[in-house]
Amino acid sequence: FSSHQHSDYEILLIINGEGVFVVENEAYNYKNNTIFLVPPTKYHVLQVPPQHRYERFVINFPQELFPECARTDQCLHKIVDDKIVNLFYKLDEYADSFSHEQMHVLLLSALSEILILLTHDSDHKNAEKVKLPSVVKQAVDFIGNNIEKPLSLEYVAEHVFVSKSYLSHIFSKTMNVSIARYIRIKKMYAARNFLQQKYPATYISQLLGYENYSTFLRCYRAEFGKTPSCDAE
Repeated sequence: FSSHQHSDYEILLIINGEGVFVVENEAYNYKNNTIFLVPPTKYHVLQVPPQHRYERFVINFPQELFPECARTDQCLHKIVDDKIVNLFYKLDEYADSFSHEQMHVLLLSALSEILILLTHDSDHKNAEKVKLPSVVKQAVDFIGNNIEKPLSLEYVAEHVFVSKSYLSHIFSKTMNVSIARYIRIKKMYAARNFLQQKYPATYISQLLGYENYSTFLRCYRAEFGKTPSCDAE
């Protein structure tokens, strides 16, 4: 489970295991039967202790499949009962018995049930929060609030009042990604959002603080494996 970000919602259910799940500038302990609902464009990573094993279910789905009666933009983190867990096992069993078309219908039905139970059942306890290093939280917040600027390790370190070497070390250790990679992820997903709003790619490049379009193009292709024009269609 590598560190990543995407444009869809994600449901992550830990069946067995323990560790820490980081979502942007928040972190939570997970254990058996811990479920997370991660909204779109939220960077996240599951940190599994060395030599530990874990089992999980993951469902990624677009925003339009989220029932209006249950929709939320918040990250949810709960310890759930067998009622929800059994729905995932049932889907796993169905996958061996039904066709692709039939599974599509079953998955949509189960997804709606899972989301409604998850967002409306107050009996489920929240997962325990973990305190992240304050400098990491500051850096994540600063990047999010200044995405239009020409961000770099040096620039962020200067504004959170620590050395480059310290910020680089503590950020990579906590977020499982270099700060340069994190900045690129945030900028490129912001760019994709602007493209979907029909902004010209050259304008987006300038809007996100790139000095020249070729650098922006190279970063976009590295992140998504295609050019901005493909997402603008």
